Amino acid sequence: MYYNVICTNGKQFTMFGRNNYVAYHKSDLPASLRPFLGHTFFYGESEPDDWKSFQRKYKNAIKKMLPDGWEIVSWNGKWFTMSGMIKTADDRYVYMSVSDVRYEPHGWIGDILIRTAKNDHDWTGGSNHFTSLFEFSEDVQKLYR
Repeated sequence: MYYNVICTNGKQFTMFGRNNYVAYHKSDLPASLRPFLGHTFFYGESEPDDWKSFQRKYKNAIKKMLPDGWEIVSWNGKWFTMSGMIKTADDRYVYMSVSDVRYEPHGWIGDILIRTAKNDHDWTGGSNHFTSLFEFSEDVQKLYR
């Protein structure tokens, strides 16, 4: 499900979906990502350090959300977008992607694309599904149920 994220005061925010809304507090985010809530990334001729830091921390947060036996087998965090391939404990694959954070500043929270994949090079895979950082672990597991 796609969520629009509305920040209210830098601490509390609401995510609106198609038929519902969910309120979260900044403390619900992984601690390493909290400083990036509402952050604006600027770019020049090279990747800025804040982006490099953010995408490393994001990858680590995703890694911690994965069930036992699951692993990130590839990751691309270049130029304000992120994507990765996740291998399940039973050797199936999940592709994930986050859109350009300069244009969707909170998309990394509430607009994460996930889908099944045949292997770790299958970029077209199964049907698109969308999840949030809060439901990521549960939703990637649902893809193969």
